[in-house]
Amino acid sequence: MRVVPAILLFLALVAVCWGKKPHILFIMADDWGWGDVSWSEYAQIPTPRLQELKAESLELMQYYTQPKCTAARAALMTARYPYKMGLQTNRVFNRVSNNTLDMSLKILPGYLKDLGYHTHMAGKWHLGHCNVDATPIGRGFDTDFGSWTNTEDRYTLTTNGVFDWSWNNEVYWPAKGQYTAHLITNHTQHMLKKHFGNENTKDEPVFMYVPYLVPHKPAVVPERYIEETDCSLLKKSYMFKGKW
Repeated sequence: MRVVPAILLFLALVAVCWGKKPHILFIMADDWGWGDVSWSEYAQIPTPRLQELKAESLELMQYYTQPKCTAARAALMTARYPYKMGLQTNRVFNRVSNNTLDMSLKILPGYLKDLGYHTHMAGKWHLGHCNVDATPIGRGFDTDFGSWTNTEDRYTLTTNGVFDWSWNNEVYWPAKGQYTAHLITNHTQHMLKKHFGNENTKDEPVFMYVPYLVPHKPAVVPERYIEETDCSLLKKSYMFKGKW
């Protein structure tokens, strides 16, 4: 049986109530634990911006995800349990093997395109890139900006010495030396401004998928983030300043 992502049911309900399709901005954090938000009883890290967002949002308290990169992304994109895709051991697609998410599966951006959505991605893919058809562009995104693999240096954007940052399947060298979170945020803002500033697209629905590389290791942040934040509860070993 073909699985239609649950988000489509949500969209159908919203469309009935509002009479139009909602815009979707889906932000995904990488390897983020429950104790990594300031409102958790296990909190060690202050997250004031997220707390502000939470105060105006619906918090899901019985919502489950997967503990590793590839399995979590595969579940989101397909609405399938990882064990149905050979990911039951939470294995991660590595950089050198011929791995990819099952090409026979239609995934979320493809369904949304059928509903008339513009689909864009900025961030980490990590669902296979052994051929062009397996990349985000080949799987239903109109545009893609970011990394195809998993843990690269946050400033040099390299994985085992190989540069890994692209824009629509072309190597994007201007990104080198910039912090990944800033790159992703700036590009997301650019794409949304471009969409809503264009007379031909401003009234059409857009899906913006924003999977950040943080807080997945390596634990590297610009020095000013540490200086501006009270991280006294964190172990010193996790506090790396500047370019590391």
